[in-house]
Amino acid sequence: MEVIRYSLDDLRKLPPEQRKEYYKLLILDALRANPEGITLSQLANLTKIDIRTVAKHLEYLVAVREVYKKEFGKRLALYFPNIDISNPLMTKKYEIDGHFYTFKFIKNDFGEFVYIQEKERDPYTNTFSIQGGIIIPKSKIKDFIRYLEEFLEVSQ
Repeated sequence: MEVIRYSLDDLRKLPPEQRKEYYKLLILDALRANPEGITLSQLANLTKIDIRTVAKHLEYLVAVREVYKKEFGKRLALYFPNIDISNPLMTKKYEIDGHFYTFKFIKNDFGEFVYIQEKERDPYTNTFSIQGGIIIPKSKIKDFIRYLEEFLEVSQ
């Protein structure tokens, strides 16, 4: 899916939250178009977004596990998209006490993972925003569940 590009004038007219979402989509679109990895400055040049803005959005995307980063020494970092390998029918969504969670399978250069993403619904626009995410190696998910159960037993 390619992101529709706004003119500079139209972009300035967007409310801050829409502008933020637009930047995020542009960056993800550029990352997906460059699965071999891309640097911060390349992303800024490609998207025509200020490098500080790109850096801020990349930091967020890495934190919520939409993107991963590989560092090569102190001066070079490449960013990659995590690839969703779930069949859409296998992606599960759950609501627990007003919190929304999505479970899906992803893969990257480090292997295959279960990706658990927490989302929050905006009651005014009925849209969702990502609040956080974790990835657990697919081969270790049973261990993770066992550790979680042990933690729950200890905390009671």
